[in-house]
Amino acid sequence: MERPGNGLPEGEGAEIHLRDYWFIIMRHRGVVVATTLLAVFLTGLWVLVQKPVYRALAAIEVRPERFDIGGPIFQPMMPFTVETFMNTQMNIAQSRAVARMVLSRLDPRRVASLLQLGRPPKGEAWAEEELVRLLQDRVYARPKRQTFLMEVGVEAPSPEASAVLTNTWVESLIEFNRQMEIQMSQTTGEALTEQIQRLQRSIAEKEAQLARLAQTAQVQVLDQQINVAKQQMETINQRILEAQNELVEKLAHLRRVQTSAPETLPEIRNNPALQKLQEACAQAEREYAEKARIFKPDWPGLRQLAIQRDEACSGYRQQARALHQKLIQSAEADVSAVRDKERRLREEFEAIRAEIDKLNKAAADYQTLKAELENQRRLLDVMTERRQQAQIASTGNIQVSALMRLVEPAQPPKHPIRPRRLLSLTLALILGLMGGVGLAFVLHHLDNKIYSHEDIRQVVSYPFLTFIPDMEKEKDARIVQNAFRLLQGYVWMTQNSGPPVRSLMVTSPQPSEGKTFVAVNLARTLAHAKKRVLLLETDIHVPKFHQVFNVPRKPGLLDLRGQEATVAWDLFPAIDEYLVVVPSGATGRRSGGTPPSLENLDMRRLIQRALETFDYVLLDTPPILAVPEALQLARDVQSILLVVQSGYTTRPALQMAAEQLARIEAPVLGVVLNRVDLTSKYSYYTYYYPYRYYYSYYFRSEESSKRE
Repeated sequence: MERPGNGLPEGEGAEIHLRDYWFIIMRHRGVVVATTLLAVFLTGLWVLVQKPVYRALAAIEVRPERFDIGGPIFQPMMPFTVETFMNTQMNIAQSRAVARMVLSRLDPRRVASLLQLGRPPKGEAWAEEELVRLLQDRVYARPKRQTFLMEVGVEAPSPEASAVLTNTWVESLIEFNRQMEIQMSQTTGEALTEQIQRLQRSIAEKEAQLARLAQTAQVQVLDQQINVAKQQMETINQRILEAQNELVEKLAHLRRVQTSAPETLPEIRNNPALQKLQEACAQAEREYAEKARIFKPDWPGLRQLAIQRDEACSGYRQQARALHQKLIQSAEADVSAVRDKERRLREEFEAIRAEIDKLNKAAADYQTLKAELENQRRLLDVMTERRQQAQIASTGNIQVSALMRLVEPAQPPKHPIRPRRLLSLTLALILGLMGGVGLAFVLHHLDNKIYSHEDIRQVVSYPFLTFIPDMEKEKDARIVQNAFRLLQGYVWMTQNSGPPVRSLMVTSPQPSEGKTFVAVNLARTLAHAKKRVLLLETDIHVPKFHQVFNVPRKPGLLDLRGQEATVAWDLFPAIDEYLVVVPSGATGRRSGGTPPSLENLDMRRLIQRALETFDYVLLDTPPILAVPEALQLARDVQSILLVVQSGYTTRPALQMAAEQLARIEAPVLGVVLNRVDLTSKYSYYTYYYPYRYYYSYYFRSEESSKRE
């Protein structure tokens, strides 16, 4: 037995298949069909009341080459592409100016007659501006892709009126463009004349500048002068390289003189005067060395020789230093001279290069000015030719070269463009089906009734035992009997998992869910299995046993007050050898009296007394949410069988009943789903649980075994 619980955890549910969606649609197929038919009916009604609208089309060729009279004069100001040009012409074709020209060609009364406008809302005649607006709203213009053709049409209530209005509109459009071209040609001619005069003045100025530049710059000998200057630059550049090499040598010589000892330099060592001083110094040192070996240092003669030696050597060293200093000064003077020479050569090189740049600039200015002058002369010729074309076009004789020409006039159309009956009805059918399906899913979402055991599992965690087919729709009673056999098996299986369930209470969340039907048939099934069964009618507010079994109401359950321990079961009607029924014994509430109650009846002792005689005691109790007796009786039985009706019991009712049972910790055997429709091919159990096929196979096998 399962203790009360709350259903599936949050976020967990049964897997949804595409067939489930099909079942939802077919369950609400009436809504889908009604919505679709309503959409088709309303659309058909709308199509019938709509007046047909016709549109005759005329083809016009647009010639963009006529748009370039201004040529290069206006192109910078007006970027031109074929797409923008065609869009401009399309907007012109739908303009109010063309509509006014149509009214001027056709009488306003005729226009109103062609459009079938009737009488105006105010006044006796249609105002011109109102007719212009109505015509403009009915104009259709669209360019053909990858061509210079444009389709133009005017919508009207009749094919002939549409053709007349379209042809008149096209003629007015062509005339309007012709007038615009004439006006543009006149404006272009004036602008070209002004541009030509300005260009002529510019050409005269540039010719004078070119003459002055040719005279001052001696253009004829510019190339010769540039070549001579380039040769001079090459010579000077070579001399600069030589000066740089010489400077490197002088600097190396200077560093050698500065870093070397005087006596190691050839220039000093080979000097005759210095050589004589060096020999005198050496002679004095030799004499001093000879005497020093003979005489003592304090000998006056040796001292005199030392003085003479020092004087000779000192003169030699002074002369060597003087010559070394002069040699350094000479090398520095050579370096400075070479640097001056290089600087003068570079200045001369820069001067020649500046002269060459000046000559090149003069030549470039001359060529640039000459090219500008030639371009302006060519532009003057082009503008003069354009002005002549504009003057010819401004005279109005441009029928041959018009911007537009009619390619194909409009003919009365055979079919209206609105309303499109077949398309409208098809769309209505599709949208109606979509709306009906959407409404079916909305209704399914709003529907909180129980239809299958999956719905039960989403509300409570009680075991689902079985379902009972609907007796009113199921013609084969054996299928119903087999469902109760399956329920009987669940009752018997409780003996394997714990104490056997012998006292069982059958109840439901709300009235009219079939609890009495389930209790009666379960009792009969147990009795058919040769089990002694006592069936108590504890629903004393709405007693039904006297009608179901055709027995008297008394004696009944309420008549057993004070006799719970000594009751004689023989006093109550026995339906068969194994089934005894105890009616309520009351007729319900009488006028002015109090309702019947089980308060003075000890049901627990009565049930214990009954179990001494019977194998099973079944109680048909009131609904849990209707009266409190059901919860009181739940404490006196071993288990509870909760019955819900398919398509009738609501989820909140089942949840509230489960909460009531949970408060008293009542043991619930499981839930039975009653009155399931197995005859509908769109039923949940028809697809997922094809019991009819299995039952029919079982019964065929059973009958075959009996015949054998």
